[in-house]
Order: sequence, then C-alpha cells, then structure tokens
Amino acid sequence: MKSSVEILRFFIYDIKILKFLLTFLQLQYIIFAMAIKRGDEMNAKLGRPKSDNTRNKNLSLRLRQDELELIQECSEKLNLTRTDTIMEGIKRLKVELDNKK
Repeated sequence: MKSSVEILRFFIYDIKILKFLLTFLQLQYIIFAMAIKRGDEMNAKLGRPKSDNTRNKNLSLRLRQDELELIQECSEKLNLTRTDTIMEGIKRLKVELDNKK
C-alpha cells in the first residue's frame, strides 16, 4: 500500500500536468481566435474581385507550339490575358464577317 506522502506526490504531479495542459490549451485557443479574427479581416482583401459576368465555361484547344507562341506574343503586346486576346480576335473576325454581308 502506498503511503500518504506518495499519494500526495502523485496528486501534486497530476495537478502540475493539468495546469500545464490548461495553459497550453488556453494559448492554443488564443492563437486560434487571433487567426480567425485576422483571417476575417484579410478575406475581404484577398482573391479576385467578384464580377457580374464571370467566365465559368471551359474550352480545350489543341495547339501546335508555334500557335501557342503566337497567342502568347499577341497577348503580351496587347497587355491582355491569353483568353482575352483570343476573344478580341474572335470579336474582330465577327465584325469583319458582318461587314462582308
């Protein structure tokens, strides 16, 4: 049978462990709460701005290397994305076709 001194030592040791765990959990809670608060403030600033006319359809193209380089060169000269460059070319082609009618 354990003496009362040994039981008291284990009890004190258990209290120290509990105190450590509580302190650790309190710190984790504070860090978590700060991260959530900081995240909420930053979310409004992150990401692309919302657009009313989003592009949500995909089109896959098979291109040769020279065709891809041509699109890239045009997009750099026009300071547009490759998608916007292709759309600009399609719009110009449509105007040209409409004028031939």
